[in-house]
Amino acid sequence: MASVSRLRLRRFMVRYSWRESAPMRRCRACAAGPHDGPPAAFRRCVGAPSPVARPAPRRSSAAAERRAAGVGPARRGEDKPGATACGVRGQGGDLLTVRAPARTPFGRLRRRGLRLIWRHAPPVCHSMRRRLPRARRALVWLALMALPLALCLSLSYLLSLQHFRGSALELADAHARRITEILRSGDALLAQLEAETAGRCDAGTILAMREAVFHSRYFREAGIEQDGNLVCTSEGMLPPLFDIPNAGRTPAGRVGAMEMLAPTKTIRGGRSLILNRPLREDRRHFINLLLDPQVLSEVLDPREGVQSGTFLDDAESGTLVRLGGDASIPGPEARRPGLHRTGQGLVAVARAGPFPIYSVRAVSDASIGRHWRTQVQPAAAVGFLFSALAFWLLRRYLPRADAIDELREGIAAGELYVVYQPILDGRDGRIVGAEALARWQHPRRGPVMPDQFIPLAETSGLIVPMTEGLLRQVRDDLAMLEPLPPGFRISVNLAQAHFADDRLLGCLDRVFGPGPTLGHLGFEITERELLSNVAVQARTVVEELTRRGAEVSLDDFGTGYSGLSHLRHLPLHSIKIDRSFVWALDTEAVTASLVESIVVLARSLNLGLVAEGVETEAQRERLNALGVVLHQGWLYARAEPAAALKARLVQTAEPAA
Repeated sequence: MASVSRLRLRRFMVRYSWRESAPMRRCRACAAGPHDGPPAAFRRCVGAPSPVARPAPRRSSAAAERRAAGVGPARRGEDKPGATACGVRGQGGDLLTVRAPARTPFGRLRRRGLRLIWRHAPPVCHSMRRRLPRARRALVWLALMALPLALCLSLSYLLSLQHFRGSALELADAHARRITEILRSGDALLAQLEAETAGRCDAGTILAMREAVFHSRYFREAGIEQDGNLVCTSEGMLPPLFDIPNAGRTPAGRVGAMEMLAPTKTIRGGRSLILNRPLREDRRHFINLLLDPQVLSEVLDPREGVQSGTFLDDAESGTLVRLGGDASIPGPEARRPGLHRTGQGLVAVARAGPFPIYSVRAVSDASIGRHWRTQVQPAAAVGFLFSALAFWLLRRYLPRADAIDELREGIAAGELYVVYQPILDGRDGRIVGAEALARWQHPRRGPVMPDQFIPLAETSGLIVPMTEGLLRQVRDDLAMLEPLPPGFRISVNLAQAHFADDRLLGCLDRVFGPGPTLGHLGFEITERELLSNVAVQARTVVEELTRRGAEVSLDDFGTGYSGLSHLRHLPLHSIKIDRSFVWALDTEAVTASLVESIVVLARSLNLGLVAEGVETEAQRERLNALGVVLHQGWLYARAEPAAALKARLVQTAEPAA
């Protein structure tokens, strides 16, 4: 029964949404500092003892150890300075065990041996993206590196395919033109014999036919046919009524006055293609030429991997008749000139002009593959070269893109937190302010150095949302640090992106509200940023910050290229001397004189001075002697969490009291 109740209670609490109360309110029962938590039923103080929230056991991480040591951000559900016993908090998947008062309904459940469990599920998008395995990233790298190799190999195959496409079409067209030339020469020869013999069959006719055949490169015999009987040939006279086997056959095709008969047996043996020309209108008297079909194959230009063939479209049988070559008889595409793709490969078809003869070139897929394999090695070498170039480009540019994504996710997940380095009066050690510094606790890589992610945020445009998240933490810490000494300010660094538009002012309205609510804030403009292209907007923003009660100073003065320009155009309150000048105060006379010049310049402009990077007593004494009494550096304190700053403020306030 207890396990069932625990399960129901757990499901009930998972369904709750826990949102930060706005504005933050103080607990009336215990006068705690501003805090948020689950709904009122979970954080209401009902008598004593107050409900205490403590983290349930979970897997340790570098972030948890760092927070436990007091140098990381205090997660909801952990003890945080300024939060009281009723500060039930939860974030990012924390499991909290709540010990409720006895008089509440949850207290009665506790008496029955149940634990009150609160689970605040993290945003799905961030948790899933954080869990992307490294194997997936490795696969992406391999895919991007293999892409040039795959492209080169694919390109080499396409080149092989294009080579055969061009060769097949070229050979088919050339062969078709050659066949047309042969057949046209035969037609001209028949017309010449008709004019010379006039259809007679005598010694003069036989002599004329012999001479015509002798001077022809392609035709082996000529003859005259009368009433279906072969009367004479170029070889001589034949017996009367000599019947021929092709008499009365339907021509395979006609071109002009010439008729073509499919290859058939002749009286001399063998098979020949017969070209007929009618001598009379009754079409019973013909003069003909015999053409060996192999002659048409002899003009072929053989190429490796390309099969050739010559086919006659026989109108009598309606089929294709092979005249020569080794190509198989193609399908319906053989009667359509052009390049065709079949199941076995490529087929190029060309027609011999008006004659029903087709030249065919066939290339099998196996031939294309064999030719491609001869090109693989050079293509692979080029592909590996481009893959190496891709690897270099990925190593150079991809980590930056990954780092930007991780920084964006870290900002959204609240992994960035604030530490404070105090600014003290070098004469009596009194704390007059602090500089808010951003830190990043990466869930896998641990602490990330500021000089790594701050420039990345500035160049990627993430500096504005990052600053808004840090300002929210500064707001909460200011409430926790109260009461504050007179004139105490926390300084926040600004970059050029904050002055490009009015997003900074909108951010301050959302965090602190409109109006003069920035009395305990200061803003530092980094001198390394060039503000000349946004000078008008920058002046407007600085004037608005001053109107709201904040002070604006110029950071790292003397190291950039636009410090004097900033002093001339912007209404500043103070300047910070860069640590490089402070470090050299007791070692280099030239640098010491530069510090004196900066002091003179600041006094002439009625600006305050802060020296950063103070680490030795000699530097402190020299700065005090120059009149620079506000110091910041490791001689006094390192950057520390808000809780340590609170303790330091209390400690320095006690002697004054």
